[in-house]
Amino acid sequence: MFARVAFLSHLATLAACSGACLHSPTLPTVLQVQHATGSTVQLLATCFDGRSWYGSGVAVSTRHVLTAGHLAQACGAAGPFKVTAHVHDGRPFDDIELVVVRALCANHCSDASDGVDAALLVVTGVGEPFTEWARVGSDPPPGSLACIASFDPFATYSFRCGYVTGYRPQDGAMAVSFEVVPGNSGAPVLVGGEVVGILVAGTPTHLAGVQRIGYVEPISRWRSLLREVN
Repeated sequence: MFARVAFLSHLATLAACSGACLHSPTLPTVLQVQHATGSTVQLLATCFDGRSWYGSGVAVSTRHVLTAGHLAQACGAAGPFKVTAHVHDGRPFDDIELVVVRALCANHCSDASDGVDAALLVVTGVGEPFTEWARVGSDPPPGSLACIASFDPFATYSFRCGYVTGYRPQDGAMAVSFEVVPGNSGAPVLVGGEVVGILVAGTPTHLAGVQRIGYVEPISRWRSLLREVN
């Protein structure tokens, strides 16, 4: 049922495509949709002072997760007291605990920053809790159909698609025409079933909490993080 709903959403997106779509993209397959579901995680970063921040991420190995750098640094220079992950197999939220391996996030990842907004986390201990993990691709051209797999703060999972509209000249961020809501930061953006970017921001609208254009760190800007995965 989930895959059927996802395909109907993709078809609606295609029907709405205007001249900005430069070529005929390939719709995600059922297996690609299911794999995105299995490798996407919800993250909760808890600070020493009790504050907490929700976000999304994607498993890239049995032990590693990619997410937004601003989530990893949301607690300030001291870093989070604890980062926990929720996956789709029903395990309690606190069963998977992670620490930050490396964060690329200059100047607190503000809109004026030219730093890369991405981070790599690793599971504490020796466990290998992630049974599915994502493949990575390359920067897609404008007009590509791109999909986001993400959670919101209420642990609601969604898979939706839009089109790559271009790259911001000032920082190289990729713009994609899909809806962004709180909790989506760090979510994987996929083209053809491969992760090509990490969602980091969105443009505001008149609707409270809803943003219509997502800004994505393309893989070319954070591929170096993958050297830490073994």
